[in-house]
Amino acid sequence: MGVWVIWLGVLQGIAEFLPISSSGHLALTQVFFGARADGITAVNVLLHAGTLAAVLIVYRKDLARLLPAALSLTGGFLTCKKRRLPDCSREERTVLYLLAATLPMVAVGIADALIGRIAGAGLTDALDAAAARRPVVIGALLMLNGVILILSERLAARLRPKKELTPRQALFVGVFQVCALLPGLSRSGMTIAAARICGLEREEALRFSLLLSIPAIGGSLAVAARELSGEALAGRDLRLLLLAAGVSFAVGLCALALLRRTAKKSFLPFGLYSLAAGAAAVIAGIIRYKT
Repeated sequence: MGVWVIWLGVLQGIAEFLPISSSGHLALTQVFFGARADGITAVNVLLHAGTLAAVLIVYRKDLARLLPAALSLTGGFLTCKKRRLPDCSREERTVLYLLAATLPMVAVGIADALIGRIAGAGLTDALDAAAARRPVVIGALLMLNGVILILSERLAARLRPKKELTPRQALFVGVFQVCALLPGLSRSGMTIAAARICGLEREEALRFSLLLSIPAIGGSLAVAARELSGEALAGRDLRLLLLAAGVSFAVGLCALALLRRTAKKSFLPFGLYSLAAGAAAVIAGIIRYKT
């Protein structure tokens, strides 16, 4: 268990922020290398906690501006002083755009919970489990992830660059984020691509995507943490899992630094990597099926 949990921590730290799908890589690792660990819920909780801590630290200055803006925005609405976007500061508008982009994921989460109560299992969990057992499907989704990244870069090059989204465009980014519930489609890749398609500059698209990841990762962390209460973990296992969380945190910091540096040039390398990794997964999956 030890080596695999640490390796999962490395994968989580690299792929959570880089637009290459952490869920797809984790699923392929489990399928091809038998990476199974007892207390997998605990693994997911602590690995996501590590990457969430990384993005909170890297974007602490932005958050320090956005939190007061959110409070100011709330007060403005209550006093009827800020009913229109022009009345809001840029930070306040960013808060509104992040809320709009989060709405589709919240809607899917509520619908999934209702389906789970009725059918006994959530639709997203069922789709995720079905895809996770099929490396060809994951590989195809990775290839689609690469195609979307490449096309978004090409399309954005033809558009007039801008530094801010509109509410409708923020909602559009949120819809793309929902698509990333499938293993193989990267959350950061989908949101960056959507923001680029809307004409957002590369660095602004990255900033918006990573700020949007905070409620997304935090939400998945909260859901997984509720399932953790019934798991009994030995002290040794807990130390190992905390080490894995530390690994995902440290690697996540490095991945964020690389991504912010790459954003100054192009996201095409990540698209090309996703295409290659997806094609390799498809071929390996076909060979595995035949044998």
